[in-house]
Amino acid sequence: MDPKTRRLFWNSLNRIRNKGKSLILTTHGMDETEALCTKIGIMVNGELKCLGNLQHLKSRYGNGYNLLVKIAFDPITDPDRLLVKQFIETFLSNFENSQLKENQDGFLNIHINNNSSKFFSSIFSFIEHNKTKYSIEYYVVTQTNLEQIFLNFASKQVNAKIIKAEI
Repeated sequence: MDPKTRRLFWNSLNRIRNKGKSLILTTHGMDETEALCTKIGIMVNGELKCLGNLQHLKSRYGNGYNLLVKIAFDPITDPDRLLVKQFIETFLSNFENSQLKENQDGFLNIHINNNSSKFFSSIFSFIEHNKTKYSIEYYVVTQTNLEQIFLNFASKQVNAKIIKAEI
């Protein structure tokens, strides 16, 4: 569907849902699911893997958090990007089970594999405490999204099939 028609369709579904009616939507569109659904079930190869609201699925099956950080550095005075490297080393040493996913000109994407809400607040504390030291322009911390959760279930299913095929 084109964006305008999709929006009209979504609005129609929301109106029906808001009247207290139940709807079942089958889709591969995770953005559509997040925007429209109050309960979500994930099926892989015809088998229901989980069921719950979006926050429940993120908390229970999510793979932690993603930290996006922009570090300002001067390529003339810091051509080796030592400030960026120092931030990465310090962060990874303070947050076990973290992994640098991307480092592009001071834009960092770090995955933190921990779902604890206490851990979540410690990320903010660390960043706020080190904002000036590492010239952090901005940062965003997000939970694992629904697509990543689905892919985790799907990859486990694929791995299970591979193991069975090898036996």
